[in-house]
Amino acid sequence: MYAGCRTGLLVPLLRDKEIVGLITLGRKQVQPFTDEQICLFSAFAAQATIALESTRRERQYREAQSELAHANRVATMGPHRLDCS
Repeated sequence: MYAGCRTGLLVPLLRDKEIVGLITLGRKQVQPFTDEQICLFSAFAAQATIALESTRRERQYREAQSELAHANRVATMGPHRLDCS
């Protein structure tokens, strides 16, 4: 949490029942979070997990496209003769 925090809520970011992160919310005063606040924050955490997973998949896709493009460039170059003179 952070300095001065007296009440905290920690919600895991779950992907396939595996914790991939943690999101926290804190208050300076001692005051429990309501069930509605916990539900809302949990829904936010679920949406954050979806956004992170989408970003990860997009990055993997772009990396694969880049590797494929590189492999195609190398394949189309054909054999080269080295000039050692």
